[in-house]
Amino acid sequence: SWLWDGRYPIRYGLQAGSTGSIIMLITILIASYFSEPSKGLVFGLGCMSGLWYLTLRTHGSAPARVAFPLSLFSPVSSLYFLQSGGLVSDLEFGLLTIFTLAFASHFFLFLVDSPYKKAIGVSGTKHMSAFIDHFSTGDGRRLTEAIREICQTIETKNNWISIRKKGETVAFLAVPGVHPGPVGTLGGSNLPSKIDPFLPGLGFAFHGASTNDHNPLRDEDLTRITKAMVEASEEADYSSKSRPTVKEGDVPSVYVTGIGEGKLI
Repeated sequence: SWLWDGRYPIRYGLQAGSTGSIIMLITILIASYFSEPSKGLVFGLGCMSGLWYLTLRTHGSAPARVAFPLSLFSPVSSLYFLQSGGLVSDLEFGLLTIFTLAFASHFFLFLVDSPYKKAIGVSGTKHMSAFIDHFSTGDGRRLTEAIREICQTIETKNNWISIRKKGETVAFLAVPGVHPGPVGTLGGSNLPSKIDPFLPGLGFAFHGASTNDHNPLRDEDLTRITKAMVEASEEADYSSKSRPTVKEGDVPSVYVTGIGEGKLI
């Protein structure tokens, strides 16, 4: 549902709340050692505020104008209801702690985000939140949209070897000029399994001479490249000549097989 899987789902609140509660218990125990349990409580509320802010900015990809007031709501309201319980003297300390840690969290994200945004041109916090969302939920939609902001159109040089017998392709070696990435199951990730259904005969997919700069964004990009290689193989002139495989060296070993006018190394 939207409440569970939306931009600000309930599970983010449960995760941040449970982690914040543990932090609060730790601060209370430490402060109790110095006979100041109330200050440990209000400091824990401040830590929870900073944690809420970081969670909303990174995990929820919320802008600062949304994350800041939401991160203050829980700890400030808790302090308000604790006033009647004898924490009036610690109220100012608690408020100062809450605002200080929330601002420190904002400043930390600003320092992290600025170099990335200056170099790439888009928010690093937004990309980080998309990666976190992908790894925590398995849903790659937000990560795909985030990567789309920095993607570029390129032309690839693809290589292939088609082996035929009696006019039918029995084996096809594909070397796409793209990188099998970027992550998980997105784009070119799991490249062999994605292009194998489109290869004739016994298909083999190899890692081309490409880097992460050439990660395909969509599965359709791989399909288009694969079909282009297969179509080119159907129009190619085939040779019936081949030469025996030659091996040189032990570690590492190099194998060379002559096929037609070329060599497979």
